[in-house]
Amino acid sequence: MEIPVWNELVADEATRAAARALRHARGWRDDEIVLLYSGNMGRAHGAEEFAALAETLGGRSPRCRFVFSGIGPVRAEWERRWGGRFEFLPPASEEACAAHLLAADVHLVSQRAEWKGVVVPSKFQAACALGRPTVFAGPPDSAVGRWLAAADAGWILPPGDAAAVAAAAAEIRDTRRRADAGAAARRLAEREFARAGNCGRLAALVERIGVKRP
Repeated sequence: MEIPVWNELVADEATRAAARALRHARGWRDDEIVLLYSGNMGRAHGAEEFAALAETLGGRSPRCRFVFSGIGPVRAEWERRWGGRFEFLPPASEEACAAHLLAADVHLVSQRAEWKGVVVPSKFQAACALGRPTVFAGPPDSAVGRWLAAADAGWILPPGDAAAVAAAAAEIRDTRRRADAGAAARRLAEREFARAGNCGRLAALVERIGVKRP
């Protein structure tokens, strides 16, 4: 039985208003697409595919802004390599987290292939809870890859797959496609990442284990 981490962020009117205000304060225009990586910048994560995506999306309308928010052992390396292409911000506070995540149009999540089965990036659940689509740079057969593909809640960029980058770039510019993927992400969150449902699964698992004991 698979019991994913749940997420209780909600895109209510207050959060939407705060997200609009935050977007304005950061200078993110309404007519640009903001792609946000938010969270740990650690050894389990990469950004090479995002750099390729940024290059593919660059120089066309609407403008696409790549933003990286967080800390971690590879942040300095990422800033050295892609500081001219990505915008880097400090981590968001816990109080501002929902508005911070909702202010973006698309979320960026990554997982290196060698970390499959070891970590599951929880930022994916947060993006889904808020109804935002995700670009996942990582193994299609990982947990996030399977969830995303089954729900059609975004785009998967396997390592070194230039065709996948080109296909994702074309769809990310499509307002309707982004909206459809975001709605699918929200449905996925309600089905797989809801606290009540997952606590129920956990309770059922504990009861089943208890029944099997001699």
